[in-house]
Amino acid sequence: MSGFDAKTTGEDFDWRRHADDVVIREQLAIAAYVNPNDDIAIRQANWPDDDAIIILAKSNAAALARALLRLAGSKAASAKQHRTATTDRRAAIEAALRADPSRSNRAIAAECGVSDKTVAAVRAEIGAECRAEFRSPGADSSRRSAAPSLTLLPTTKDAAE
Repeated sequence: MSGFDAKTTGEDFDWRRHADDVVIREQLAIAAYVNPNDDIAIRQANWPDDDAIIILAKSNAAALARALLRLAGSKAASAKQHRTATTDRRAAIEAALRADPSRSNRAIAAECGVSDKTVAAVRAEIGAECRAEFRSPGADSSRRSAAPSLTLLPTTKDAAE
């Protein structure tokens, strides 16, 4: 910062001369709220044109926040950053499991940036409520079902008896 001069107050402020002191340059207003579909909506004013809107699933909020902080050059202490990232990842995994427990561990792992073993551990910790009842989708969104049961038919020898 240029060291704002205490004598330069009120109407005497020269925006060009003190450009280094400006903390936030002009920017359109941004609002963040939960929409009726329980998703996060991020909206930027663009009057007189239509507002720009981003709709984000709550399960992706932590990943977006981490990316924004990284892009902004956040210099958090590495230990605290690691703890926070671990907590954020776990919250993202839990949210994904609660949103659709039939999704595979691999699909959730890819979304949350963790291993499928980590997803399996969280799935086991939060209990049976997040287990798929009959089948789970594969990473390619195909459905896998349990192996079909086999019925033993009598052999021709058994049928003759």
